[in-house]
Amino acid sequence: MKKHLFLIVSALVVSGVAQAGQAPQFGDIVRNSDGSILYMSQFDAVDYCANQGMHLPSARELAQLSQSLGARGIKEDYEFPGPAAYYNPGYIPVNGKNSDGKIDSFYFDFHGYNRPAGDLGNNWFWSSSVNRYYIGDAFILDGRDGDVFRFPQSVSHVAVRCVAGQ
Repeated sequence: MKKHLFLIVSALVVSGVAQAGQAPQFGDIVRNSDGSILYMSQFDAVDYCANQGMHLPSARELAQLSQSLGARGIKEDYEFPGPAAYYNPGYIPVNGKNSDGKIDSFYFDFHGYNRPAGDLGNNWFWSSSVNRYYIGDAFILDGRDGDVFRFPQSVSHVAVRCVAGQ
């Protein structure tokens, strides 16, 4: 899907580098010239952000964003509590491989997330991180509940927010 190449698309570039434990500074949601959200596949999202001199956020960066909105957040190590966790999972594993090829695995709990108003709280957003164990899946952030989970990369109805810098 290359329709976004000929559309006039605006993205607010927000500069800044994330400090440890803080969410990076995200640009605005990528939009069509009429202001509607430009949805795309994860493959197209990676290319789009790179062509803007930015990058598609990693799963960790999306988890940091969710944490900045109240989610319990990230843990590097976690002792899985057993079968009871199936019904109340708490921290779940995110086994990502970032676009630079580096493995980035952590545990994440979205409980406590405060859903933002408008488009930010009503859409899914792509990450650049693919799932290490499920070929064809990448991680997304659900703006409605703050969860970060795997989703098929080829699906083209997911929104994009790029992050300044490569």
